[in-house]
Parts: sequence; structure tokens; C-alpha cells
Amino acid sequence: MAGADVRIIAERALVLEVSAADLPDAPGPWLRLWDEWTEDRRPRLVVVHDVDASSEDLEDVAAVCQEWVGEDSALALRYLPLHDDDGSLAGLLDLLTEEVRDYSSGELQVSMCDPEHRALTADARADLVTIVATRAESDEVLDAVLRLMPVDLRSEFARQFASGEIVPVIPVDVVGEAELHDLLDTLSN
Repeated sequence: MAGADVRIIAERALVLEVSAADLPDAPGPWLRLWDEWTEDRRPRLVVVHDVDASSEDLEDVAAVCQEWVGEDSALALRYLPLHDDDGSLAGLLDLLTEEVRDYSSGELQVSMCDPEHRALTADARADLVTIVATRAESDEVLDAVLRLMPVDLRSEFARQFASGEIVPVIPVDVVGEAELHDLLDTLSN
């Protein structure tokens, strides 16, 4: 995949696909369709391909995409990439649940994030939690977050995605396909 383009998945979601290795300098003609979906508050997401250790940082790619689509689309990193020793994408760290989704053995293995990863991803997690909590339907969610109480934000994240309030950013190569399908499945519920 080179550059950036959009596709519609089963009339349920508009997907902006970008390559971290070949990010264009400016958005293309797809931006008009994106703006229509934004105005209608329909689900949109950003899928970033070619996320390896030698490509642009996922957060930098998300920042460029945010500039392209404007402030009306609140981009939110849901997963951070985990790389193998050779730099290839080996897994994802779910910022909402703090689960490590490790694909390095060829089979998905899920475990809780270790303290080292938790410390390295604390800022990205705080950003996501803030985005979700401040847009929550219930003041109780934001109150729990502000009081540093444990709160499960997955259903609120899914609701905000389905209503077009937030736009998830997901790294996808071979790793990440299951997470992408899980996210799209929330639109069926």
C-alpha cells in the first residue's frame, strides 16, 4: 500500500488507509468523501499500514492525518505497535485495556501490559482516556476518570466510534486485522 486513500466497508464505515512508509504531503481527492461522512457523523477510522521500526512513528502519522481531516474528526490512537527484534510489527498494545496482543508466535496471545510498557505508554493512554471520557454520555464516566477510579471505557469507545464522535487509528498489516474486524463488529451491535 502506498500513499493514502479511502474505502467504504459494507456501508458501515469509511476507512482512510495510509502507509507509514510512504505518507503523502497532502490529502487527496478522498477528503471530500471524508468530509461528507464527518458532517453526517458516520463512523470513520484510520488504518495505518507499513508500521515497522523503519517507518514513520504511528503518533506522527496520526498527527499528519489529523491535520488533513481537521478538528471535526477527533483521531484517537487505540493501539500502539509492538515490534519484533527485526523491526517488524509483532503485536499491539491496547491502550484502553492495557492488554498486549502478541502475534510473534503466529498465534494470538493476550496478556496484561508489564510495568515497563505501562510507563512507556502512559501519555498515549492518558490522551485516549481523556478523549473518551470527555465525550462520554454519562458524567459518571468522566467523574470516575478524574477520581482515578477504574472504569471500563470499551463500550463508551464503541459508542463514540459508531456515532462518529471519535475516529480510531489502528496499525494494520498482518497484525491488527482481528482488531480491525472487532472494531467493525461493534457497529453491528
